[in-house]
Amino acid sequence: GFFSEATGLIFMGRNEAGGNGGAIYAKGNVTFGTTATITYNSAEGDDGGAIYASGYTIRFDDVANISNNTAGDDGGAIYAKSVIANESITFTENTSRYWGGAILATGALVFYSTTTFTSNTADVAGGAIKTGSTILFDLDATLSLNKAPNGGAIYTTSTIHSEGTVTFD
Repeated sequence: GFFSEATGLIFMGRNEAGGNGGAIYAKGNVTFGTTATITYNSAEGDDGGAIYASGYTIRFDDVANISNNTAGDDGGAIYAKSVIANESITFTENTSRYWGGAILATGALVFYSTTTFTSNTADVAGGAIKTGSTILFDLDATLSLNKAPNGGAIYTTSTIHSEGTVTFD
């Protein structure tokens, strides 16, 4: 696997972990300050196909495209306490064996810009998102073609709040 940074771009791809965090295993908050492409990472035996930050927050301050990540257990792309996205973010074709095809979060999810979840899959619940806390969509969000036996797009035990239009397609 590799990690490279050039001209304000972060690319993480084709990394594998036998346990948690296919590309990143963090014991602290993670902030992406520039455009991020996070793709084709896997945590074969556990959580967070691309990023594992249990108990911590992952923040995206610029545009992010997160796709084709796989978790052997939960959080196909991300397993974290909270996720904050300050710019547009897209999750496409991430998968988990159990909960949260794209994201499993134990805390709040806050999306301040356009948000898209497409074709994410979880084998138990939360095709795109599984959380036990609040989800805030400050602008428009589209959740389409996500799949799970329970909560095809979202599985939450809390509230979903939107200032914009949320489309389930």
